[in-house]
Amino acid sequence: MRISLLHMSDKNIPYYEAAAPAGVFLTHFVRSDILYRAMTQPGPGVAGETGLYMRRIMAGADAALITCSLLSGIAGPEVNSADRLLADLVAEEAAGLRVDVLFTTLVAEDAIRALFTRERTGADIRVVPVHEARDHFVAGDIDRHDALARAAIAASDADRIVLLQGPLAAAAPQDPRVIRGPEAALARLASLSAAPLPLRGHRA
Repeated sequence: MRISLLHMSDKNIPYYEAAAPAGVFLTHFVRSDILYRAMTQPGPGVAGETGLYMRRIMAGADAALITCSLLSGIAGPEVNSADRLLADLVAEEAAGLRVDVLFTTLVAEDAIRALFTRERTGADIRVVPVHEARDHFVAGDIDRHDALARAAIAASDADRIVLLQGPLAAAAPQDPRVIRGPEAALARLASLSAAPLPLRGHRA
């Protein structure tokens, strides 16, 4: 199976490569310019551009996936995104449980909160920013990023902890409560794409 991924930063690529299920081959596309427009000129134009580009990278692939949390909230429901797949997973497997959704991309907080609320998961959802972690990651201080990530996980009393970003997932200790975003999203997309029914983002 081949999946095309749309990233806003090439720093995400190794985390998704490490999370790919056996037999799944990834092709990566990076469009930081779309993220810039989403931040500075939000509106239907960005959603349309994102959808058009996703259809383009579907050529030769079995599925396509957006890995950016901010674009997950902008793209239409016909487009697969890692965050949307994780919200679906929570709806199916964590109804009635307490779920903390941890993230480091603070600019995407409203999009993340709206997405997990819109999916009507049936879980008690808390959207929890890990402050300063992304700044340290971008600056190359991975140790400090990882320390903040592990502290946030340790502080959670939730039944399930969803880690949206790849670096967060990589920093997580072994904990049965943890759902690692890249791993869970790719596994779910691969499983659904193997089914005979069409999936969001697939051509008819």
